Amino acid sequence: GYNVCLVGPASSGKTILGTEIASRLSDIFTSIETVLSTTAPPEDLIDMLELRLDRLKPSLFGFRGGRRILLYTDEIHRPAKEEYGAIGSIEIMRQLLETQGFYDRETCQWKSIKDLQLLVIRNSVLASGSQKKDMSTARFLRHFCIFSVPNPTKSTQQLYQLFRPLFCGWLEYLFQQSDDEKKNTGITNFKLTRYQSLCLGQSLCEATLTLFSNFLSRFPAKPELPHYNLTPRHIQKTLNGLQMISRKYLINLTNFIRSWFHEVMRTFGDLLFTSHEILKMAQLAINIVEKSVLSPLSSQPFLEFNFDQDSELPPPFSDLPSIDSIITEKDYQFSKSTIPLTFGTWQNIPLGPYCEIDQKKCKIQQVLIDFQEVYRETHPLSPNLVFFPDACSHSTRIM
Repeated sequence: GYNVCLVGPASSGKTILGTEIASRLSDIFTSIETVLSTTAPPEDLIDMLELRLDRLKPSLFGFRGGRRILLYTDEIHRPAKEEYGAIGSIEIMRQLLETQGFYDRETCQWKSIKDLQLLVIRNSVLASGSQKKDMSTARFLRHFCIFSVPNPTKSTQQLYQLFRPLFCGWLEYLFQQSDDEKKNTGITNFKLTRYQSLCLGQSLCEATLTLFSNFLSRFPAKPELPHYNLTPRHIQKTLNGLQMISRKYLINLTNFIRSWFHEVMRTFGDLLFTSHEILKMAQLAINIVEKSVLSPLSSQPFLEFNFDQDSELPPPFSDLPSIDSIITEKDYQFSKSTIPLTFGTWQNIPLGPYCEIDQKKCKIQQVLIDFQEVYRETHPLSPNLVFFPDACSHSTRIM
């Protein structure tokens, strides 16, 4: 019956691990999950417990049937200090651990909680370059068995084992549809075998991880640039963006690579501050996709799957286009009249699928100006924004 605290850097998998622990203990414990924040008052923690627990006696709370209580609390490093230096949420949890109860705020009556244990999660480093200190006190942490969750960012192989099945599974599902689904989605003229889809998924995964590791080494987070804090969550955001793209757009390998380039520039490139760094990031992504995607797909495969074939497999693709014909300079450079490669859903009214915006047919600046005029009809005091190319690019990524 020990209380447990999981400690690790951001995006190390603490929350997933904590959720798995809580689910495996479901035969004994009933889990109550909560997430602390800088704005939520500490009284909300007590109100939630009174709402979720059964009243066994007038002053005793718990679960009927002899089930124990597991209070699963995430982000315990977030609450801020109060006026006199205490941290309300932390002190309430410490009181629950030491006395197994709390005082009613209105009647000052003591209320006990039966069979309570805590599973908490906190960051070991709040953010790269952050000057904020961890507010978890030693008086509170002495009640826990503390386990360190290592950072997978330092191990590209761990990230590869985590994300390769996600990339390959998405593409395998994409091209294993029934005939009716293919008619509905419009993918009838671009077919990939399972072998080709797995090769492509593995290549895109390796390209993303290579770009991820290069970003960490070339653009490290500093106290003056804390927003350069890249985590594995950005890899997941890249995959989520690819999964949003309409299947009608993914009709050839060129469109696959253009969509990947857009998503990594959206998730990785938007962390950067200067146009020079963004340009370096784009050139790095182009070099990586040429080496990690185009070259392997046109040569002998490097798959780790068993295809039950004794003979060597042929190259996944042949006669691949050159990278210069797939991604051109105008796809990643701003000018007075052009906007880089952009995806969105609003190029058609009503809103269409998420795909590449044809800037010859859809004038992005004019569309945004039209949207602003409609908005100002109901909000006349809102500022009149100027949509220069850089602003247009960022606006399309958050709409």
